[in-house]
Amino acid sequence: MKKITVLALLVCAFASCKKDDNTANNSSTPRSFTCTINGVAFVADSAWYNNFNAGATNIFAVKGTGVSQEYFEINLNAQTATTYAIPANAFTFLNSAAAYLGTAGSLSIGTYDMTNRKISGTFTGVTAGAVTITGGTFTNLPYK
Repeated sequence: MKKITVLALLVCAFASCKKDDNTANNSSTPRSFTCTINGVAFVADSAWYNNFNAGATNIFAVKGTGVSQEYFEINLNAQTATTYAIPANAFTFLNSAAAYLGTAGSLSIGTYDMTNRKISGTFTGVTAGAVTITGGTFTNLPYK
């Protein structure tokens, strides 16, 4: 009887675990957020988008933990697949040294799939504080 009880507890424990497989909406399509910051690769550990304000889109990406954590936030004034100018739309890159606000650049949304809740696109920019962001891409970011 003890073996059955232990086995039942193990099955319940494994069944309740959620695997983060770095895919959008638990599909087989991988998601990613990458760019180069002053010549150094940035590959996000986690990235997603949301619509906190009606008609706006917010994209978030996080890399690392604690004092080594780096964070992107991109705020767009629409919810469509188009090209957005920076700084009319905003992006901020934060690390342990400072928050760097975007002063110029562009972000192009190639896919804004409201049905499947995924967003993909590219971006580049420069910030106050002389941070240059090149080769930015995000693919199949899920809605959170």
